[in-house]
Amino acid sequence: MKTLTLFLAAALLCLPAAAQADPAAAQRLSSPAAQARLLAMTEPDCDRLRDEPLACLACNLYHEARSEGRDGMRLVGKVTMNRVASPAFPDRICEVVWQRRGKGRAQFSWTDDGRADLVREPDAWRDAVANAAVMIHDHFDPHVTARIDGRSYGPDLLWYHTDSVTPDWSRHLQKAAAVGRHIAYRAPPEPPAEAPST
Repeated sequence: MKTLTLFLAAALLCLPAAAQADPAAAQRLSSPAAQARLLAMTEPDCDRLRDEPLACLACNLYHEARSEGRDGMRLVGKVTMNRVASPAFPDRICEVVWQRRGKGRAQFSWTDDGRADLVREPDAWRDAVANAAVMIHDHFDPHVTARIDGRSYGPDLLWYHTDSVTPDWSRHLQKAAAVGRHIAYRAPPEPPAEAPST
């Protein structure tokens, strides 16, 4: 019984987006007007857009996956939004994107690489804004499901890296997806509790 209680408690901490449904929040955060405002900017500076949820997510998709197409951007978006829903990470999009962890290290390398965070590829920016809006709707509205590479992924997809690196942390996680150059992970399943001997 104790194992079942622990399992249910853990499951409740990772409720899918549908359980946290708020279509009004999705509309507010990613409205057509908000999208149009971002698309009207000439060379947006992501560093100056740290307080706008749609802009923060679009900047993350642009800088992390602009050469990866829709599915690569959506994988980055899914991980970002899953972090928003996870108790292990901040609960706001911009705070997740700009988060620092141990020794002040950035969670997303582009936010701390010493380069200007300007958007210089208008087509990729348009795709990033559109995909960010879809990912926000996917997160808050149970009637929207953004498919990635033909699949749906759950709320436990919380980490990724590109195939050009193999971070130490990845060996402790379960590989869940490979989309373009990105490899995504979830926490490994807990081993089942041993039944008491009789």
